[in-house]
Amino acid sequence: MSSGIAYNSEVKNPAIKMVFRDWGGPLVYVGSAGFAGLLNTASTDSVKGQVSTDVAFNLDSILLALTGVSMLVIALQFLYVRAIGEGNRASMRQGVALSLLLSVGVAGVAYLLIDSSTGFKFEIAVWLGLASLFSLAACARLATLLINQEWTSICFLVVLSAASRLVMWNIPWFQENITRLVVAIVISNFAQVLYLFAPRHERKYAQIVKVDLRRQFVPMGILGGFVAIIGLGSLSRRGTLGQYSTQFSENALVGRSVFFLVLIIAYASFPKICKLPLFSRALGRHFRQAQLLASVVCGIVAVLLLLRHFQIGEMIYDTQPSNHHLAFVIGLIGWTVVSLTVIPLLYYVAHNSRLGLAVYLPVVVMAVFQLLATTPLSLSVGFLLCSLLLLVIVSVPAFLRNRPTVRAEIYVPSDKQLFGEGSLTVVIPSYNSGKDGVKTVLATYDALQDTVDELRVIAVSDGSTDESVALLDELSQPWFSHVKMERNSGKGAALREGFAHSRTDITAFIDADGVGIKMYRTRHLQEVLPVVQETGFSLDLELFIALSAYGHRRFIEMPVEIVRTGSSTISAGNMIQALADMLRIFWRARISLNYDALAYTSAHESQGTI
Repeated sequence: MSSGIAYNSEVKNPAIKMVFRDWGGPLVYVGSAGFAGLLNTASTDSVKGQVSTDVAFNLDSILLALTGVSMLVIALQFLYVRAIGEGNRASMRQGVALSLLLSVGVAGVAYLLIDSSTGFKFEIAVWLGLASLFSLAACARLATLLINQEWTSICFLVVLSAASRLVMWNIPWFQENITRLVVAIVISNFAQVLYLFAPRHERKYAQIVKVDLRRQFVPMGILGGFVAIIGLGSLSRRGTLGQYSTQFSENALVGRSVFFLVLIIAYASFPKICKLPLFSRALGRHFRQAQLLASVVCGIVAVLLLLRHFQIGEMIYDTQPSNHHLAFVIGLIGWTVVSLTVIPLLYYVAHNSRLGLAVYLPVVVMAVFQLLATTPLSLSVGFLLCSLLLLVIVSVPAFLRNRPTVRAEIYVPSDKQLFGEGSLTVVIPSYNSGKDGVKTVLATYDALQDTVDELRVIAVSDGSTDESVALLDELSQPWFSHVKMERNSGKGAALREGFAHSRTDITAFIDADGVGIKMYRTRHLQEVLPVVQETGFSLDLELFIALSAYGHRRFIEMPVEIVRTGSSTISAGNMIQALADMLRIFWRARISLNYDALAYTSAHESQGTI
């Protein structure tokens, strides 16, 4: 779909062309949103200079409430974007009932929080409800523009809203009281709705009858948890902080500016994060670019805010305790860290990953600090711990899933072609197996020789130091090969060595003591051998997981009868090591999704470094 904003086709550098292609429209939006923010700040400062102190105080409370509504609007847009899909649009009726319900809720909360006469409270609540209604009703249509990257329209709406508010708030009639200032916001939001519901948007995209948000359980849960963290980090309970509650909120107000700037970048990057296939090279590159841009913005803005704070502090905070400055610094660091988790969280939202629901663990941590903290410093420390925990459990796995990787090469024997159907190689890893190793080799051949056209048995001595090496050497048969490894490297390493010598259609392996057997198509086994990493007993498990990631899901189980005839070389240490191996495999399979990423790369991407 056309974004309405194109990059310069005369740019010669391919890398620069790629940046313009991927980020041309989003960066224009980031600039437009930043400009709109300056207009909003100018309009607020202008009004505060013209109205009374009470009006200015009430205006701050109303803007804080509208900030919460804006967070809700953006969260709903993200849900709609994921559900609508590129080339589509939501119905005109989509979200109307939800918008009515939420706007009534906003009006009710505003009525309860405003400290004034009943008539004034009711009046403000009604107008805030209308402002919220128009904002919420526009969510589905804004999501249509976002997923289809209509950056020209999006930028126009962002600037229109801020500019119209600036113009109206500088008209004396609107400045007469707080109600008229809110009416100006309602008019601005209504103008957006009129633009969004213009007929020209009806014909451009295919209409989806209904977007069922009830099926968006995981994305809704992730966004809900994240909104909870923002809320807990913005406000404090007077029951615990008492008179210092306002101080904490003021510090949070400054810190939130970092978050909202990064949210602008996240909003601009979200369409591509939704559209690009999971594990694709393009998604990984776009994710890293967005996070790099967010990190730069976080660093610059945080430093500027710190400098500004201490410059002001020299003038007006001399009488404040030293922990006032410390609380501000710790809180600002917390907001910076939280801001760095926005894009990883949206990555989980876009791809419906349950790992994003881990966001509720930091929510619990912050809720506990809200109950126990007694000073802004202690609550700021709690918010910092909460943000660091969020960074570890959310951002680290997201980066692992999107890190540069190398396409796995499929191993193909060069010296000899595979035999045809019905040929089998059985690999038997052996470590100090004594006479049992030879017995297993012979028993394997006797059991299988009549069932396949061509049978080969390969025994791999894994640094054995007993008689088994000599006994296997004496077993001179045309169907048998003995591979000797100089040092003990583990069962997995021995199997890898044996697999490298397999030239048949099917490759199997069985332990030297004869317990159990596993068979694979050799071409499928060779497909995943560059991906698996275990060298110990856990290679068996890793092979199954890697093969599943590569799309091989049909595993057939056959019953076996186990007859224990000798001792095992498995020790308690081996069992502990196997547990550690399983944890590593779990991390690659469920957290970093390493196997899935390599499988996608092998199937869809050209060879080379991503």
